[in-house]
Amino acid sequence: GLCDMGGNAWEWTADWYGPYDPRNQSNPKGPPTGHYRVVRSGSWSEGAGWVRVTDRSWWLPDFRNLYQGFRLV
Repeated sequence: GLCDMGGNAWEWTADWYGPYDPRNQSNPKGPPTGHYRVVRSGSWSEGAGWVRVTDRSWWLPDFRNLYQGFRLV
């Protein structure tokens, strides 16, 4: 069932939203500070095109809804 995890919920990340450094192509990080946090992967409420780890969106850190969460490892 591990392969079925993608798309369950938008996943919070530790990155602030902003442009990537074009020199860093391996696991690029966003800016050191910001107003919005990066969320990834889409949720059950979205279409299949959103369910990709490369897709990223942004929300305010205190934003809450039924479509987001975080992955426990």
